[in-house]
Amino acid sequence: MVGSGGDVMSLCRTAAGGRWTIDGAAARRGADAALSLIDPSDSAPLVVYVPGTSTHAVPDSLQDEVARGFGGDASVVMVDYPATWDFRSSAPTGAAALRTVLDSLADSAGARRVMLVGESQGAWIIGEVLTDPARAGVVDRAVLLGHPGIARTHYPSIDQARAGAAQIVEINNARDTVPRVVNAPDEAVLDTLARLTSGQLSGVRSALRVVRSDPRYCVRAGVNALSGAVLRGRPDPHVYDGRMREAVDLLRSDPIVDRRITHSSANAEI
Repeated sequence: MVGSGGDVMSLCRTAAGGRWTIDGAAARRGADAALSLIDPSDSAPLVVYVPGTSTHAVPDSLQDEVARGFGGDASVVMVDYPATWDFRSSAPTGAAALRTVLDSLADSAGARRVMLVGESQGAWIIGEVLTDPARAGVVDRAVLLGHPGIARTHYPSIDQARAGAAQIVEINNARDTVPRVVNAPDEAVLDTLARLTSGQLSGVRSALRVVRSDPRYCVRAGVNALSGAVLRGRPDPHVYDGRMREAVDLLRSDPIVDRRITHSSANAEI
């Protein structure tokens, strides 16, 4: 069961300033909605999707590729959560919801293959939840698309994974700046995103701090944004619909026998 909330550890590489909290009610709603769509007696493969920021639906590209790859035998269920730019609350709340879903599946799934797909903030959430060996033991494979560089824990890239079996894999587009590590204080990055997207002028001050700390990153991010606005036909590098076939092909790989995971992390637990 999801707790009532409260302070939790930072999901970044550092403490990242500010309070990290769980919205217990939102986490319960997200977990309950997902579990209501899962039949405990069904042995067919299950793909659990955790969406990115400002997204609350399973993309058609994932639905289509799962239907293609598994021949209609697998189902896709989304774990919803606030998915806001206030990552200090949104990400821990999503993690709490996903933990509840995995705990329930551990009790009822049996031999069922459980696989995870997350995009952006959803990838961040999955990556942190699976640092817990008990939850990772429920999951056969996971694919993290556009995994944020600010996240505490990282996993092998798809190119590294092709060289050997990997339970958890990152797929990051070359031009996508989100998976890149920003050489600026984590709290400044988080404050900038949370405040500017909510219209707070104080976000300008934190944004200037990020620019001073890592001007090259900011130029890259700015060029991507301008390219998308000016060159309308140029795809957004942080959109991963075109990589869903690769993601599902990884999920379809032979089941993992040894589920000891490989990751790099600043901290051992959430």
